[in-house]
Amino acid sequence: MLYKIALTLIERFTPEAIRRMYDAGIDAQRLLMNPEEVLAQEVESVRVPLVKQIRECRNRALDLARREMAYCQKEGIRIVCMGDKDYPYRLTGCVDSPSVLYLRGQVDLNAACVLAVVGTRRATDYGRMVTERLLSDLGRRIPNLLVVSGLAYGIDIAAHRTALQRHLPTVGVVAHGQDTLYPASHQPEARAMQENGGVLTEYVSGTVSHAGNFLRRNRIIAGLADATLVVESAVRGGALATARLADNYGRAVFAVPGRITDAASEGCNHLIFRHRATSISSADDIIAAMEWQRFTNEVPSSTEPDLFAQTEDVECMTPERRKVMESLRSADGMTLFDLQKTTGFPPYILNRVLVEMEINGEVRKMPSGTFYWIY
Repeated sequence: MLYKIALTLIERFTPEAIRRMYDAGIDAQRLLMNPEEVLAQEVESVRVPLVKQIRECRNRALDLARREMAYCQKEGIRIVCMGDKDYPYRLTGCVDSPSVLYLRGQVDLNAACVLAVVGTRRATDYGRMVTERLLSDLGRRIPNLLVVSGLAYGIDIAAHRTALQRHLPTVGVVAHGQDTLYPASHQPEARAMQENGGVLTEYVSGTVSHAGNFLRRNRIIAGLADATLVVESAVRGGALATARLADNYGRAVFAVPGRITDAASEGCNHLIFRHRATSISSADDIIAAMEWQRFTNEVPSSTEPDLFAQTEDVECMTPERRKVMESLRSADGMTLFDLQKTTGFPPYILNRVLVEMEINGEVRKMPSGTFYWIY
């Protein structure tokens, strides 16, 4: 482990280069201690610059690796190296997979079903609502679904929060070391995730996040998962980069369609129209496409409910709740004023009904003040 970590700390040894060496049967300890002998036999064409690099950086890299191992032991951080039995097997199929991962938390990275959820940092109410609906429905049907995202603003944190609320394991892949967290405002979620999931990185402590790191970490998000779901995205950005990586790895890519006039859905529509992603509107779409029926906890039904399916018998609802439900289901979100106009209820009745429906998980009020029907 010491030598594997040290190898990642030598500048010329990119994840791709290390992977090639492991595939060639080169041992990290032998390489660091006897570079001339190993490289002369295995990679003759590049032995001179690499030998010089190893000789100049070896001692410092080993010192940093020892320090990192001590830090991880003190903090309870798991170090997972390529070749370990608990290394994510899905990542081994990626040519640029990281050789060392640092995990703060308790989670099986080799869960039976793994879904990456990504999207814009500027999520709309619609994007947050769809993320919650899809993951809530998937969580009810696949209780051990592992949700992977990047702990960023917008769709990422919406996915993590929904997973936590539904008691699904969830992993946040970050672009820095385990001694910090960006953004800092997501510390509560990161702490909660350690109980059923975790925070994962390929970077040693002391590494600060920058643009290049975020782009590199996207390959881990895509590589960890069986499929990547893009909820909202501009036509350029990290979410679409993750989708492209997933496609390159031969993984399924799904996208939630939106109005052609919505900038936040432009990237998703772009993926769908160009056949780079499958359009989905329900958990059933994902389960069917991934053939995850065998992992569900239910008897297969001949009727496939969509994203907006009703799960409670309408006849059991009070007339007030039924009228609010019908109003919300007929529109893409409504304000309190809109609901007053469509239902004709006075504010004191409408507020009471909405509170009851929020408690029951039927309605969600977004920060903008818009109400959405969840089921």
